[in-house]
Amino acid sequence: MSKKQKCLFRRGTSVVAGLVCACAAAIFPTSTLEAQARWQEIGPEGGFVVSFGQDPNRPARLYTGTIARGIFFSDDDGDSWSNTDLRSGPPVRILTAGTGAAQASTGDGVYAGIGVDVFHSANGRTGWSSTGLMASSTVTAIGLDARFAYAGTSTGLYRLDSTGWNRIGEDPPIGDGHIRAFHHAADGTLYVGTNQGLFKTNDGGESFSPIAPDLFEDVYAIAADPGSNELFVFNLTPRGLYRSQGGGSGSWTLLTDNLPLTNRLQSVSVQPHPSGRALYAVTNGSLLQSTDLGASWQLLDVDYSDRFAAIGIFADRTTPGVLYAPGGLGLARSFDSGETWSLANRGRRALTLDDYVLADSTPPTIYASSTQGYVYGTRDGGPSWDLLAQPEIEPSARLAVDPRSPDTLYRGVSAAVLRSDDGGETWTTPDMSLFCNIVSTLAIAPSNPDILYAQGYPLATACVLGQPQACYTHRSLDGGQSWSCIAEIGPTATRLTVDPRDSDRVYALSRSALFRSDDGGGSWGSLTQSLEIPFLDFVLDPSNPDILYLTNEDGLFRSSDRGATWVRWELEPSPGPFTALAVHPQKTDNLYALAGDRTLWSTDSGRTWRALAGEPADLGLRGPLRIESRQPGQPDRLYAGTAGAGVVRRTAPVETECTPGAQTLCLGGPSGDRFEISVDWRDFQGRTGQGQGLYLPNGPGAFWFFHPDNIELAVKVLDGRPVNGHWWVFFGSLTNVEFTLTVTDTTTGLVQQYFNPLRNFASRGDTRAFDDSSLFLAGSSDFTAEATGATSPVESMMLIPAGAALAETAAEGGCAGDTTSLCLSDRFRLRVTWQDFQDRTGTGQAIPLTDDTGSFWFFAPSNTELLVKVLDGRPVNGHWWVFFGSLTNVQFTLTVEDLATGEQRDYVNPSRNFASRGDTRAFDS
Repeated sequence: MSKKQKCLFRRGTSVVAGLVCACAAAIFPTSTLEAQARWQEIGPEGGFVVSFGQDPNRPARLYTGTIARGIFFSDDDGDSWSNTDLRSGPPVRILTAGTGAAQASTGDGVYAGIGVDVFHSANGRTGWSSTGLMASSTVTAIGLDARFAYAGTSTGLYRLDSTGWNRIGEDPPIGDGHIRAFHHAADGTLYVGTNQGLFKTNDGGESFSPIAPDLFEDVYAIAADPGSNELFVFNLTPRGLYRSQGGGSGSWTLLTDNLPLTNRLQSVSVQPHPSGRALYAVTNGSLLQSTDLGASWQLLDVDYSDRFAAIGIFADRTTPGVLYAPGGLGLARSFDSGETWSLANRGRRALTLDDYVLADSTPPTIYASSTQGYVYGTRDGGPSWDLLAQPEIEPSARLAVDPRSPDTLYRGVSAAVLRSDDGGETWTTPDMSLFCNIVSTLAIAPSNPDILYAQGYPLATACVLGQPQACYTHRSLDGGQSWSCIAEIGPTATRLTVDPRDSDRVYALSRSALFRSDDGGGSWGSLTQSLEIPFLDFVLDPSNPDILYLTNEDGLFRSSDRGATWVRWELEPSPGPFTALAVHPQKTDNLYALAGDRTLWSTDSGRTWRALAGEPADLGLRGPLRIESRQPGQPDRLYAGTAGAGVVRRTAPVETECTPGAQTLCLGGPSGDRFEISVDWRDFQGRTGQGQGLYLPNGPGAFWFFHPDNIELAVKVLDGRPVNGHWWVFFGSLTNVEFTLTVTDTTTGLVQQYFNPLRNFASRGDTRAFDDSSLFLAGSSDFTAEATGATSPVESMMLIPAGAALAETAAEGGCAGDTTSLCLSDRFRLRVTWQDFQDRTGTGQAIPLTDDTGSFWFFAPSNTELLVKVLDGRPVNGHWWVFFGSLTNVQFTLTVEDLATGEQRDYVNPSRNFASRGDTRAFDS
């Protein structure tokens, strides 16, 4: 029996519902749950900033250069940020004159160094183009003066003039030195810091003069006091920050005897200060200040700067006391000369993820770690994030969350797995650390979350040599409080996965093999000796964990026996390597994958795939992919990690079957079960209820409110995508009580609701109800596996035989209907004539439904256009009542004839109108 036959169609005698005369009112759609058909960035905001700049002509315009998302700009002093259109997938290093990031120069626009080239934009936002440098080594600094742009690399210095880029400074004293810093002084002098010393030029680079060659051998940073001609230079050999008056022509004084320089000074700046002038410096990621020209130094906002990992400190060009510090968390800003700091990251999402996990909560709790080792958390699904942890010894953090509690979080770092029981607010270190380990992957046993598995790799070569007994694969039986060594897997695992039914069955994926242990890690066996490497991702089928999926650079493998045997599905054409894979937790025929810059969707367990729309190239999609299964009526969501945009989320389309029920109809789609339809009503006495569903013989659905013999509403869903890219919803009511019709697209999760107020008869055709035209990537091909028997059975749809109903109706009384007329209440004959938009005419074809209700189709038997009923309202007002609701907007005339009296009524619907009416004085008794 088909699903639709389970909803029985009942026939019987007429019952009068509580109806009154109609008054003019309009039906309108209520709020719509928008399907996020494209990837949406949900944070965290921030990301590692490697460079900063301020436009000298528009001081409110700031620039930040990020590792993997290109350049961001702000026009409000950093209060909000937007991407420029200069974006890059590989790591981006952006450095320019004076500021080390991006600087505007009158008439010259903005220059940015990325890789071995320099890019230019006239407005600093759009229209970036290569200047054609293409140096032999990476650009490390950019400088500008009134006439030229300069690019420093690790092997030399270049100048951009009207002829293009030309090598300069090849003769001594610059030679082939590593160019580290530029400073353009107010008098036009250009200072250049290299690994061979400090130099200056006053003629645009035609000639260079060394400055204090006996003192400087390796210059890293240059700064100048904007109110004087003092120059400040940080030199690595000998180490120290030096000051000179006269633009470097005077004597030099060492300022940093009291500054603990354990590494190179990363940045230095000078700015007016309430005490006179202040020097600011960054060393080892810490922010420091001196108000006595280096005689003494103090850390600024110690708690903040220690976890910020600043790479520079820059003074605002126009506002004393305002400082900017880029670093691992983004851009920090101070308005009080560095006493306090806050992040200025709104809109600047440039985070490269190391890992993220979803906790089982509503709204979802998400934890994410960046490749710099910071850990963030959100409890509202992404609008707001908190920083939960800073980097440990190594900038890496693998995450795992207890399925029983969203607040219990594990964080794998160097030599330990840390645990938090308060959502990352505080962390505890277990008694037994995983010495010599950098934890590379963590897994929790779903059937017993106190059992965890961890694998790592050596912290350093010295560990391998000095601790030959060190173990790199561990298990904990007490929630991470203690760890025991288990059998070594061999290659470092990129993914550990525990069978949800058996805490002792664990899988370990490496680039070269997939292993399985059935004894809690006591021993491991390879499952992939005959499969081609390298392997990229591995997942279990949540409903049947014996089914495994494995990807490599050329294909997709499936096993139904825990990896004992595999079937390879070679897709034609090849979509490219599947770098990440996910299986829907309930509808496990639905698989999702990342292949290059595309997101793919399969509805048949991976045999065929379609490319989904909505993959901005600059997101850097990288996985893992995870599914959040939402509440009924809400769309499922697909999450992905990125190499430059934090966590991203989109609606997960699901090829699923609507489940019909007493109050639920399933209509539309290839199998007639894509759209879930229900209705809620409220009558004139304030009583409420849910409509009870019926399937009409020729395709549409209907609902009754008060009695199964009294149909109140008919609805149909048509595939209008060939016309306008949308699914269409048509409905017509035979009632004027208040109701809300809810239609849910089970594939996209999109919901439309239509509200009808009291005393209104509603009929409507919504030809833009559901849009899935953007679901698939335009012009994409289907990727189909070369396999036999890879088809899914489709249940045939059976309808109630219309002929049987006609015969039964004709036998019940003297009024006999035929193919073009209905006979209702054994007294009234109804006919319909129609005229379409091309002026073609015809007669409606009749389908009786109950003794008092029937329908007509105009163009095809499967497409009902009009529903009509005649009720005996004489006990109420002495009249017979005629109600009709149209599912069409072509012109038609409904003719109702009272065979007892010969009286006739014509109801005319004009072209392009959806008619619904209740005539409670149609015929006298």
